[in-house]
Amino acid sequence: MRTAVFETLKANGMRDGVHIRLTLTRGEKVTSGMSPTNNQSGPSLIVLAEWKGLVDSSGKVVGGLSPQTLITSSIRRNTPACLDSKIHHCNLLNNILAKIQANMARADDALMLDVHGFVSETNATNFFIVKRGVLITPHADACLPGITRGMVIEIARELGIKVPSASTSGSLLRAPRSPHRSCLVRICLPTACRVFTWGLLHCCQSRCLSARAGRSRSATCHLQR
Repeated sequence: MRTAVFETLKANGMRDGVHIRLTLTRGEKVTSGMSPTNNQSGPSLIVLAEWKGLVDSSGKVVGGLSPQTLITSSIRRNTPACLDSKIHHCNLLNNILAKIQANMARADDALMLDVHGFVSETNATNFFIVKRGVLITPHADACLPGITRGMVIEIARELGIKVPSASTSGSLLRAPRSPHRSCLVRICLPTACRVFTWGLLHCCQSRCLSARAGRSRSATCHLQR
């Protein structure tokens, strides 16, 4: 897999500013049908490399720390009893439905809850809340324990910031907080949440972790509509 990635980058003259998406399938089928026994040629690896810098959920290049607006979607994240959200798979229909709701509300992304009503993640990223100097992130029960999520947690702990994983309910989002969301391409962006069921949130003071700089920096979030 490593060889395939570097061969793709070399063939396209790519060295920096590149986003790589890997998709591993069961390979070609001998006939149509749902049974994996129809895939008899071995697995296929798709390496999709494209020039892409830091972008928001709409694909716009991010300049600075512009807060992203969120709504709370009525679509829930899958439980491990259905389709385990900890698996990075291509069956993301519920995330897409949540994103459609966000688009219709003219928000940047949708905050998704689990089946018990606790905050899970957004339709595309992990979610963090800064409260009284503590960085809170939902349990990885109904969300993907992503690479950037792990990196943010690691950096926070290096800075001496406590990072408990908690069952986070919507009531925690009502008061002024510093919510952030993260994924591999967007890294860490502040959010200004618009929640259908809970109403507008107040403006908040955001804190963005400086990547391994040994400090944190502050930036004011402004609520966008």
